[in-house]
Amino acid sequence: MLFGLLGLLVFGIYKLFVEGVPSAIVVAAFTLTGGLLAQTVGNSFQRKREIESNLRDRKITVYEQFMVFWFDTLLNPVKRKAIHGALELPDEQEAAKKLHEFTREVILWGSDDVVKAYSEWRRLIAKRHEGNASYETLQYLERTIFAIRKDLGYQNRGLRKNDILALFINDIDQMEAPPGGRSERPSGPA
Repeated sequence: MLFGLLGLLVFGIYKLFVEGVPSAIVVAAFTLTGGLLAQTVGNSFQRKREIESNLRDRKITVYEQFMVFWFDTLLNPVKRKAIHGALELPDEQEAAKKLHEFTREVILWGSDDVVKAYSEWRRLIAKRHEGNASYETLQYLERTIFAIRKDLGYQNRGLRKNDILALFINDIDQMEAPPGGRSERPSGPA
């Protein structure tokens, strides 16, 4: 539509100058065309801002539900129990239900970075399926949280590996990956 208006403007200017129309009419045509163009572009930007705002609001709701689940899991002493550097997950059915809900929502509303980080974390959980969250699993959870923060507009500047996990787990810096674990570990914000 924008190119059509510009094409019409150029054609109109050419036609006006060739036929010798008075300059007042040319100025009026420029003013009218410029006003219409500005209105069209302004409306387009406004609509885009509204869509982004609505999308961001929806993402906040989805990401908040995910974080509430993990805060409850990692900070509630009834659900949490340290076992040789591993963390016992909540009831498997409850965890599966919450993860399925989040998976559905993240596919619809998550940014590409969030979907990728979450997918990598879920693959790692599926491979392990031990019922315990290993150090490596927690690192991938943190990577997912970094991606969520980035999607919500945070820069994650100054945050390093384990900074988010330290908010949940006091001794995260003393935890180590099991021998023979994957060598490629997330190293801070995605």
